Amino acid sequence: MPSRAGTYRHQITLQTLQASADSMGDGGAESVASSIATRAAVEPLTGRERLRGEQTGAVHTHRVRMRYRPGVTVRTRVLFKGRRLDVHEVRNIEERNRELHLMCEEIQ
Repeated sequence: MPSRAGTYRHQITLQTLQASADSMGDGGAESVASSIATRAAVEPLTGRERLRGEQTGAVHTHRVRMRYRPGVTVRTRVLFKGRRLDVHEVRNIEERNRELHLMCEEIQ
C-alpha cells in the first residue's frame, strides 16, 4: 500500500559515506561523499543502554520510512534534528521500489 505524502512529516538529510585512507596509512576515516535533503517519517522503536569501555551511553533504535531512493545502503546515515542515525538495515518494502524502511541506531 503506498503511503500518503502527509505521513512523511519530518525533514531529514541523507549522507552517503565514503571510506578514505588517511595520509599516514594507519587506517581509514569516513567522509561525506554526498548529502541530500528529503522527507520521511522517523519513528522511535526502543531504547536501551550499552556499556562501551568505561562509558555508558543510551542507544535508541529508530525506523525511518521514506519514499524509495536508489543508492541508500548501510553506508548512509540520517541527520534528523541535529542527531545522527546510523543505518544498520535497508528494507525495500515488498521489493516494489516505492518505500524504504531504514532501521537505524542513535548513540548518545
